[in-house]
Amino acid sequence: MVLGRWRHDANAFGKAGDAARIPGAELREALARSLVATTGDDGKYELKIPESPSLGAVAVMGAGYEAQVKGVGDGPAVKPSPVVDAPPETAPAPREFEVSFALKPACSISGTVLDRETRAPAAGMIVVAGVLDPQAPPMMAFVQHDAPCAVVGGDGAYALQGLPLGEHRVVPRSGDTEYVSIGSKDGQRVVLEKGIDVTGVDFLVSRGGTIFGIVAGPDEQPVAGAQVRVMPADMMTRSVQGDVESIMAFSRNMRPTGDDGAYEYGGLPLGKEYRVIAAKEGLAPQASEAIALTAERPRAEVDMLLTEG
Repeated sequence: MVLGRWRHDANAFGKAGDAARIPGAELREALARSLVATTGDDGKYELKIPESPSLGAVAVMGAGYEAQVKGVGDGPAVKPSPVVDAPPETAPAPREFEVSFALKPACSISGTVLDRETRAPAAGMIVVAGVLDPQAPPMMAFVQHDAPCAVVGGDGAYALQGLPLGEHRVVPRSGDTEYVSIGSKDGQRVVLEKGIDVTGVDFLVSRGGTIFGIVAGPDEQPVAGAQVRVMPADMMTRSVQGDVESIMAFSRNMRPTGDDGAYEYGGLPLGKEYRVIAAKEGLAPQASEAIALTAERPRAEVDMLLTEG
């Protein structure tokens, strides 16, 4: 369930940063429009859900307990009693579902993520808090991509709520911004204890480089929906050195071109070389020559021409 990734974001029900640049922006906008209820002293709540082909999901968060998400259809349906001698035109009784939760104590982690040079908010970056597997070999000891996450807001602040007790590694990731991700080994170690929220887990991040361009087809017209990936030119060396986290991050980061055939990748570490790989069904995939991004040349335009497969 995609909602599970955002259930720990304390700002999930409001606007934070530039929504257009935030992964899962459509989901976040839906959350901002969602129904909200507060539990009473007896722990009960009620949401009146409008008719829809999809039953949706219920998320519980805040109040010092772990965040949970359940699908409405996961709970038992409560069948209302029929109305005796009701006329044929009487509207059917609304559907009712019971969705209950048993919550464990949890805590929150919050802080800021700012530009290292200007101290401006690094809005739109994604802060993740993962649990490192103590049994994993060193090359696999990193925060997984599906760990609890929160977006950095327009004021540079983030807040992860409903996290289970224990040790977490907190790291900011680029998202769709121009800032460079911080690797797990350089993240901050935070230990959560019952009843104690941790604040002041702050980061300074650096701007990276950007590769952009147009993907065209055999007729030299822009190709919409082509899949583009930017990979380190030294991928084989990284594999030998066991840099699994970086390899997996680049491998997952595939983006489609727009209607104009354009693509753009930001947040790339400077002082390194990259290759652009573009593919489209029915056409032969193409890879670019190595492109160097430096402090003197942080942006590079790389147009790709796909040929007949």
